Amino acid sequence: MSYLTDALKLTAAYTYTDARDKDDNRKALIPRHMASAWLNYDFEGTALDGLRLGAGIRHAGESVDGDITVPDYTVGDAMASYDFNRHWTAQINVNNVTDEEYVASCDFWCYYGESRSVIGSLSYRW
Repeated sequence: MSYLTDALKLTAAYTYTDARDKDDNRKALIPRHMASAWLNYDFEGTALDGLRLGAGIRHAGESVDGDITVPDYTVGDAMASYDFNRHWTAQINVNNVTDEEYVASCDFWCYYGESRSVIGSLSYRW
């Protein structure tokens, strides 16, 4: 996590996995490369005080299972939240914003990844 400015925060991650089975073959269903990045902007101290916006991307590299290769995919997510006061916060998250259709993994069958979802929440802090 890194603050690019007082209001803009970047969180990024990268994973390289070289998982192997007992025969030294690449382990099934595990992408070799995975990466994500998330930007979060806080409007504290402005006319929009209490509002936070965020957006990010998630990438999974290709995976294999024997002769089957599952292509890589990238999806985007977004978030908006608003603190009404020091106790109440409303938030909405949108996962897979563009409703990208992708195969997440294959073994005997192939499985599609999650389609777009919109989740709202209202929370109270004591």
